[in-house]
Amino acid sequence: MSSPEHPFRISQLPPGHHPALILEGDDYMRGRTYGRVFADQISRNVARHEGHPSLPPLEICYALVEMVYQHGLRRHWPRGWRELEGMSHGSGMSMHSLILLNVRDDLVAIRDILEAYAPPYGAPSGPKPISETTSAFFSRRATVDGVPVLAQARYSERQVLDEDLLVYLEIRYPPAQRIPSIFMVTDAGMLSGSGMNSDGVAVTANSLFSSEDYIPVYGTNVFFPVTCLERCFLECSSFEAIRMMCGRGDFHASRNVHLVTDTGSSISLEISPQRVFRQVDVYTGESMLHANHYQSFEAFCARRAFRDRYQGRASSERLGRLKNRIGQPPRQWLLEQIAIVLLDEEDYSTVALVMFDTTRRVISVRRGAALVHFGMEDRGMRSGPSLGIRN
Repeated sequence: MSSPEHPFRISQLPPGHHPALILEGDDYMRGRTYGRVFADQISRNVARHEGHPSLPPLEICYALVEMVYQHGLRRHWPRGWRELEGMSHGSGMSMHSLILLNVRDDLVAIRDILEAYAPPYGAPSGPKPISETTSAFFSRRATVDGVPVLAQARYSERQVLDEDLLVYLEIRYPPAQRIPSIFMVTDAGMLSGSGMNSDGVAVTANSLFSSEDYIPVYGTNVFFPVTCLERCFLECSSFEAIRMMCGRGDFHASRNVHLVTDTGSSISLEISPQRVFRQVDVYTGESMLHANHYQSFEAFCARRAFRDRYQGRASSERLGRLKNRIGQPPRQWLLEQIAIVLLDEEDYSTVALVMFDTTRRVISVRRGAALVHFGMEDRGMRSGPSLGIRN
């Protein structure tokens, strides 16, 4: 049994005990190891996404992969591109199939926009995430152990659990790259996901849809997929580097990204192709929540020129139920209680929950009934304040 005080280490797990893997070596070797060990899961995950109803028609997806996304990944994230090359060789999957996985949220964001031009299924139905998510930050004052916690619940098809498509990765970079190690929870074949680095910075993300999202056109820009933002943020050495990444104007889709440091500093950013909003409203003063619709007051103030394209009320209703549960005693939470409060009893599609204790560098994952705690082998050299985040 594991606990936050005595977490598992991936290197100590018996083979097959958990879908967990340590990735070491240069960029290509990390990707090749990833692809070789999880080849079956990656193949099943590609098959799950090809033809998924939340994505545009497959021929359009692969045309955009060929004409747009591969150029953006090569230019803006050569490390990730080399990992994909290694993963392709290790798993036997084509580069185009792997890129499809790693730009999926960008493609979801434009499905209904494409339908408006040439509707293959009738009238545009509005964007729908492949996986809906809810994230929650609990400050030091809100936890019994006095540690900041960033958590995320994921709602998706049961297939993700039944086919073991959720994997845990500890990524260790060569010393010359001067990048902290990263522990990440993600779908098999994806380079990015919810994670924490050894400097005690945790990142989660939620899909967003805005009226600024648009179809990327080859030759107009070199686009970077927002699907990969979490991993890139975890690799950054300063908050200034994150600000520069958000402001360079090469996104065509929207995303919410929440960062928390080991000191408890927290920032939630709502990123769209033309602007970045900062969520500063803190519910009860000790927690901050986000789902798949815009939350910031800045977005509300910009509503004359800016529109949230999320369809339906599922996201807001899910967030409302969570606010009601958090508003009940106890006011200070144990990790187990946070896990319970984030599991939505009215939404039976909850497939996974991950919590990051940024002070103790502990990652707690619940998939199914069991809550398992993992510790990072490397605690890093810096601490959260180097990011320059302040509440």
